[in-house]
Amino acid sequence: MATRPGARRRGELTGKGEKGERARITWLACDLCDKWRRVGLAKSSAVPDRWTCAENGDARYASCDIDRLLGLADTPDKPCPAAAAAVARPADEVPGRGASLGEVLEGLVAASDASPEEARAVQWHLARAVQWHLANLEYGCAASLGNVSLAWWDQANQLIEFAPLASSSHLVHDDEHTLTGDHAVVSDGFGRMVGRGLAAYSEVLLQREVSLVEHGDWGARVHTKAGGEGLVADAVLVTVPLGVLKAKT
Repeated sequence: MATRPGARRRGELTGKGEKGERARITWLACDLCDKWRRVGLAKSSAVPDRWTCAENGDARYASCDIDRLLGLADTPDKPCPAAAAAVARPADEVPGRGASLGEVLEGLVAASDASPEEARAVQWHLARAVQWHLANLEYGCAASLGNVSLAWWDQANQLIEFAPLASSSHLVHDDEHTLTGDHAVVSDGFGRMVGRGLAAYSEVLLQREVSLVEHGDWGARVHTKAGGEGLVADAVLVTVPLGVLKAKT
């Protein structure tokens, strides 16, 4: 059994019962070698009392002779997230509470622009990289950074980020705040989709300014300012620039 009580279920954030329980990213400590292994999604109620590396479904780490995925420095004797949450500070004591991630980042960018000339020459070359990261954050948070909390913007990633991801297949959600849904890659870009797919459906609806897009397991529905029941489809492809999304126009 693991020698660190409570640390066996790394993905557990709340003490939910078995009813409606969600599977979460789980790490187990081998009862023979005490090495931590990532075993993927598992429900807390399904975590075994005893477990060894030989039972690992990932063949790369299915032996005690294989080095641990994490080094000793990455697996300190800390309480599990559930225990840590129990002693967390009140919300009004959290640094950055009340500020948005966007305003802080914009302030840092503005401060760098006011730096000496030689520093600004370097900053100019980094500007595109900074803007890319800001856009990537907005993509990950699904909101304008001005509407994202500085204190809690990464609450959905606090468990995922502490460990390296061995492959894209391990990129799973382990927190109830994480946005769900699959990623999609358009092979050869959108041009192929337009040239070979959409061109076959030449109907263009005028005076149909979109006001709302609903989506779910059932498909998608596009509402327009013209009113009515909206347009129902299997999926909706939105190609407006990020600036338009931010402006909500």
